[in-house]
Amino acid sequence: MARVVPDDLQPGMVLSKPVTNANGVVMLGEGSELTDAVIEKIRGMDMDYVYVKGAPGDDTSLEQILADLDKRFKSVEDAPYMDVIKKAVREHIEALYG
Repeated sequence: MARVVPDDLQPGMVLSKPVTNANGVVMLGEGSELTDAVIEKIRGMDMDYVYVKGAPGDDTSLEQILADLDKRFKSVEDAPYMDVIKKAVREHIEALYG
């Protein structure tokens, strides 16, 4: 699942979470395939991002993602239980790339 800004949406992408308006009303359901017309409507809703399945062009390596994870947890490595959280996140990432 990837967060994508409306300007980067492309026809054929599939929503992995519903798109809701400012009042929380579902405008497009999870699993909806995007078309040019739907993308224009999303852009008109002034949304910061939507969630889509996969991420075209995302070629970040597993090694880079794990290095980023280490960097993010560096400032809290002495905090209680943060090592447990980091380990869980690491295992999840490795399973996704498995």
